[in-house]
Amino acid sequence: MLSKAMGFRNLGPLGLFAKEGLEKAFSLGKFFCFLHVTDTYLVTFVVTSGPSMLPTIDLIPTMFLGERISTRFGKVTRGDIVIIRSPQNPRKLIAKRLVGMEDDTVTYISNPDEPDKQETIVVPKGHVWIQGDNAYKSNDSRNFGAVPYGLIQHRLFWRVLDLSGNTDVSVLYDSQVKFNEIQLHKSPFRFPLSLLSLFSSISYRTICSSSLAFLS
Repeated sequence: MLSKAMGFRNLGPLGLFAKEGLEKAFSLGKFFCFLHVTDTYLVTFVVTSGPSMLPTIDLIPTMFLGERISTRFGKVTRGDIVIIRSPQNPRKLIAKRLVGMEDDTVTYISNPDEPDKQETIVVPKGHVWIQGDNAYKSNDSRNFGAVPYGLIQHRLFWRVLDLSGNTDVSVLYDSQVKFNEIQLHKSPFRFPLSLLSLFSSISYRTICSSSLAFLS
């Protein structure tokens, strides 16, 4: 008995249609794999909402790019704005200013209404101290203590869009934020412009599936 392999061409027009469909499905699969790897290991969109980072970040929903490279390699530093998984509610992401690293001695005002009452803490190993820029409306390390470094998810480095159309990244780094009598200034993270162009062109559907961080 003779047998003959049946290829797409042997199936006529239906076979060509099936081949084209499989090729498109394969290309689409590669695209979504690329998006998954990018979102998991490199860069993701983050939408913030809430009052705790005023005036640096608006009260209204604002979109940022958050990078994961610095967090994975331990390169975040004091003054960075980071997205952290809430130690009080693991389902919730919060955006705060990184104020102290492990072994730092942090002196802080636990109650903004009583500025003369200060407390001092040494940040434990493997932990960081986070605070909101708006001390009067921020639930942060002053309430729940230092948080494990592993809870840091992203480091914000680019304001993509807010309702006023502002995309200025300098507000994240050049604004003078005063913590414990120390004035913080930081140069922006230099992300390759070619990658910025690529991520800016990602579809609206991808943007809508971005992380949501609350400024509480």
